[in-house]
Amino acid sequence: MDAILDDLNPAQREAVTHRGGPLLVAAGAGSGKTRVVTRRIAHVIREGEKPWGILAVTFTNKAAGEMAARVAALLGADARTSVATFHSTCARLLRRELSGIGRDSNFTIYDEDDVKKLIARLAKARGVDLKAMPAAALASAVSRLKNAGLDPGKAPAHSFRQRTIAEIYADYAEEMRRLNALDFDDLLLEAKQLLADHEAVREKYRARWRHVLVDEYQDTNVVQYDLVRLLAGSGERLCVVGDPDQSIYAWRGADVRNILEFERDFPGARIVRLEENYRSTRAILDAAGSLIEHNTQRIERGLRSVRGEGAKIELLAAIDGRHEADEVVRRIERCARKGMRYNAIAILYRTNAQSREFEEVLFRGSVPYALVGGVAFYERMEVKDVLAVLRLLVNPKDDVAFRRAITRPRRGLGASSLAKLDAAGRARGFSMLEAARDETMRGTLAPAARKGLAGFLEFLDGLAALGSYPVEPIVQAAYERSNYLNSFNEEERPDRGENLDALAEAASEYDEESPEGSLAGYLEEVALYADIDTWDEKADRVVLMTLHAAKGLEFEAVFLTGIEEGLLPHVRSFEEAHGLEEERRLAYVGMTRAKDFLMLSAASSRRRFGQESAQVPSRFFREIDAAAVADPDALSLLRGESARRRDLPGKPVWPRPKRKLRPAEPKVDSDGRYYEPDADFEPEFLDDAPALAVGERVMHAKFGQGVVMKVQGRGERATAHVRFSGFGLKKLALAYAKLEKLS
Repeated sequence: MDAILDDLNPAQREAVTHRGGPLLVAAGAGSGKTRVVTRRIAHVIREGEKPWGILAVTFTNKAAGEMAARVAALLGADARTSVATFHSTCARLLRRELSGIGRDSNFTIYDEDDVKKLIARLAKARGVDLKAMPAAALASAVSRLKNAGLDPGKAPAHSFRQRTIAEIYADYAEEMRRLNALDFDDLLLEAKQLLADHEAVREKYRARWRHVLVDEYQDTNVVQYDLVRLLAGSGERLCVVGDPDQSIYAWRGADVRNILEFERDFPGARIVRLEENYRSTRAILDAAGSLIEHNTQRIERGLRSVRGEGAKIELLAAIDGRHEADEVVRRIERCARKGMRYNAIAILYRTNAQSREFEEVLFRGSVPYALVGGVAFYERMEVKDVLAVLRLLVNPKDDVAFRRAITRPRRGLGASSLAKLDAAGRARGFSMLEAARDETMRGTLAPAARKGLAGFLEFLDGLAALGSYPVEPIVQAAYERSNYLNSFNEEERPDRGENLDALAEAASEYDEESPEGSLAGYLEEVALYADIDTWDEKADRVVLMTLHAAKGLEFEAVFLTGIEEGLLPHVRSFEEAHGLEEERRLAYVGMTRAKDFLMLSAASSRRRFGQESAQVPSRFFREIDAAAVADPDALSLLRGESARRRDLPGKPVWPRPKRKLRPAEPKVDSDGRYYEPDADFEPEFLDDAPALAVGERVMHAKFGQGVVMKVQGRGERATAHVRFSGFGLKKLALAYAKLEKLS
């Protein structure tokens, strides 16, 4: 028990040991939230509760895995509690209970791509113009209705757009039932409905999970709120942990009122405030706190750092997006030279599109980086192609998987053959695969299509004969027996084979960790992966991610970029109730990821939608305490207090940084690499070329052989961009790099 309680502060200890009645732990950023949740689980078990009598739910597999590992470290590997995400908890509940109420529990879980493709097909059938109403927008609209707890019959239909969405929603719901498929929202809705409609099931799980803990409660939506109420009952043994200042998911249905009104929902609830921050320095915390204080939807508290004052936050007023990227990367290289590991550094932004210029500059400077939010592993084409085959083995009703599996690789079935199978199946209440197994139906197809279909059915039956566990041999056979890789030019895309080998390796890991697993269980685990779950935080790479993805993480150095009107706060927030408060919370989340160094940046122009446009500094700069900022002049500039104005009224911009023709002395590192140590220094290069020419081969003492890609400047200001094998592109000062020409 000492190991559980000894190193807790008084508020943390109270939260861990609280008994008797609902508990809300209002946990500020960096205040030890995960420690409190895991210690409370361990404490409840030490007090006599069985590990399986505790349900702890959170929002990411990463967070759930960390919690489970911490509990195991405290109590031993045998203390297996139900620590999982909302979605995986609901998926497993449905797998166990649906068959008991006469429903098929071998459902497929559709990801966003599956959903968009299905909705696009349904919209086309209704004659919807997908240019005016894209499938992605329709899918988002349907998801919002679900997250609000509205079924198709209750969807608003006051305008043409609303009526169209309501019709698509109804078609989609009917089609998903026919396919025996559930999307992420359905997992929550179906589980909620199951618990609400079947008292025996509800009481079974209330008796099993005597203690319910909910992490990140501020991010729950209406359906998740209902699930918690159904499982926790009166809330006597309910503990929720969260921070309304970090509620940033309204766009996916999260309702900050769930945490703000906890005392109303559970009378007699106890609130424990965690107000000591162990992550950020005082300067960073003061800057973030001064910003978030402008919100009204919050629980009042004082958050104080225990780490000392620290360096004040830096500001960057960039000329444009490329200048911003150059300056950020230059500072990252400075951090690295001082000994900071790359994976302790994060570049954060509001939208994924902002990553491009940072990626280009990082690549050009040979700075290793990892992009969170790109094409995730399980979303890569070849991986999804093989998973479609596996899905079809588990759920023969999955027409979306059938369409993908039968055409990748191509087997002689075109659009007309697929349309015939679809129509025949619907007429008889069959899926497309069931229709394909009908000899009469196959007889209506062209000879090439019949041959391809027969081969595909033989291929599926061979895989089915392997059983459902272990999974790794099934995955291996799924792409080897189909001759899938031969449909690609391996010389052009060797990574496809590597990705499929990695998929088999992932299945092997599942087999080792899940001795009672199955192919259905493996597919469920894969379907519920998120981008952040696949990020390897141990790899020494600068991480690039959106502010939403960064929630729950921490870094020694954070560069929060693109803080401009229309980006942060985002333009959509201007039209939504409390939208500006959510954007302020998003900026607060980004700022409080930083432990020791924080820089905020904005650009006076940025390339957006294919053209350069003037940008206005975010209003948030006017809300940050000037005492927490290193350069008051830069803050004044970004607040518009000393900004010039262009011919167009109402467009404040900031002046170009003062140009210095050269620094007091040349700035190069020990390898001759050129860098600019002063924030306001801009190199000015002349057009006359030095002795080197583009295309020449050179030798460098450290980087080896390279090819000159670009030359600039003259004299001791001359530089060359040289691409070295194994080191990438380097910018070198010729007076110091001592390059040797090769013949």
